[in-house]
Amino acid sequence: MEAAIEFCTYSGAWSETLDFVYMSNGTHSYDLELPKGSRALVISNVWTKSGSLVSKTMHEIAGLIPDWQTAQGQPVYYNQQNWDELRVYPTPNGTDLGTLTVRTSLAPTRAATTLPNFLVDRYLQTIAAGALYRLLIVPAQGWSNPQLAAYFKTEFNAGCAAAKVEIFHDRVAGSARVTPRRFGG
Repeated sequence: MEAAIEFCTYSGAWSETLDFVYMSNGTHSYDLELPKGSRALVISNVWTKSGSLVSKTMHEIAGLIPDWQTAQGQPVYYNQQNWDELRVYPTPNGTDLGTLTVRTSLAPTRAATTLPNFLVDRYLQTIAAGALYRLLIVPAQGWSNPQLAAYFKTEFNAGCAAAKVEIFHDRVAGSARVTPRRFGG
């Protein structure tokens, strides 16, 4: 499972939009309902009925909302203090608060016994290369082989990098565009 955890952590390949969470008056902290056997790595997007919330560090929130501990209103910012907890600022207050929709990257926990099908279907060779690297690098064993371990580590790193590029483009061809600039006169 260690190779799968490392793969997901470095590539961000496992991301999901979670079931929505109802906001409550006076509550700024919400537990995320994660798939079984997973932990949240990074929350990438949070939406409400009025639009996207903006991710900010606690230091930034304190600068933007000086009374952030007690401020109430429609949430504008969010952060992630723990693996499975989302916090929104200012603290929700109103009559029709609506819901939070959260998109987060995930990794399996060490206690997980399975992986999502798409990870196995799409990235099995990369994850297997990571597992082989970990096995072959163990010193003083009959199967130890540092040279072969180096090969599989290179394969694993290349697979992680390729997956990261794929995720950057949100698995959509041609999603990253650059506006052409005119050269010369």
